[in-house]
Order: sequence, then structure tokens, then C-alpha cells
Amino acid sequence: MLHPCDVKLSRTVLRGEGSRKAPDLPGAFKKLYCMEISLIIILSFTLLFAVLLYYVFIVKRKHDLGARGIAGMIVMIAIIAPILLMVLFNQSGAEQRLKEMGFNPHPDFTGSIGIATGSGENPIWIFSTNAETESIVHFYKERDNHDGWSLISENHNRLFFIKKDKKMSISVSNKKVFFTLIPDQ
Repeated sequence: MLHPCDVKLSRTVLRGEGSRKAPDLPGAFKKLYCMEISLIIILSFTLLFAVLLYYVFIVKRKHDLGARGIAGMIVMIAIIAPILLMVLFNQSGAEQRLKEMGFNPHPDFTGSIGIATGSGENPIWIFSTNAETESIVHFYKERDNHDGWSLISENHNRLFFIKKDKKMSISVSNKKVFFTLIPDQ
């Protein structure tokens, strides 16, 4: 079964050629990182609405926009849209930041959730998954999936790792996987 976030594009598909086999395209086109669909939809509607307001009130000048209308358009274009773009951009790199920390992303991750994308001094990641809790826990207990980290504690849905002065908690709940780098106190 294909991972819902894996997209393979071949030259054949892009050129619209027949069914002959062609090699897959290299690099970034092989995998498109999943982002929260709801945020993409909200961003799309926000931008569409801002463009519509701009067209109706600035270009066509059908009605006077007024102070509230101008403020609303500025808020959408200058605040809401950039925040949504930043969150989506951070979501696209969440798996890579997890790899850099030494943990391989589980193959059944379907995307990063919200703003917990592994950024900052004490990063937190949240991924959605289709896998069962036991599958996730078993995956991260395997030494190849937590490079340089030592497993120090476990139970049915949580694992704790240590690496030098860092601690990492992995929790699985309701088809979500939480990675938390625990600050040293």
C-alpha cells in the first residue's frame, strides 16, 4: 500500500505519454511532505477572500471599503496568511528535523500536526499516523531507529530515551505520535 504522502512523478506522467516505464524523477519530487490539509484549505480561502476584497474594493471601486474593511484586508494579508505559511513551511521540514535529532520517522506517519514541528530550544513534534500503537512502540525500540539514543524506560504507549545530557519522550495516543525533548533541569 502506498503511503498517502508519497508521490512519485515520472517523466511519462509529466509529459502525458503512454504507459511505457520511465525512471522516477530525482530529488524533491519523489516525496512531497504532508502538511495539515485543514491549514492549506484555510490559507487558500484566506488568500482567495483577500484577493476578492482587493478586486472589489480597490480595483473596481464598487463600494467604499471603509476603515474596518481596510483593517480586515490588512489583517488577512499581513498577519493571517504569513502565519499560516510559516506553520505549513515548518510542517514540511518536521520529519527532517526529527531525523537530525537521531530518530527515523515511522513509515506510517501521515503528516505533521499544528505548530509542534520540532523547532526551538526544546522541540516538540506531533505526527498523525495510521499505524497501531504497538507498531510505533516496536519501531522505536529497534536500535536502528534511534541513532545514538539509549532506551531507559518503556510502557505500552510511551518510551523514554537518553543521549548524553538530553532526554526524549515518545508517546502514542489516538493515532498521534508525540516526540518531546525534555529540558535538563
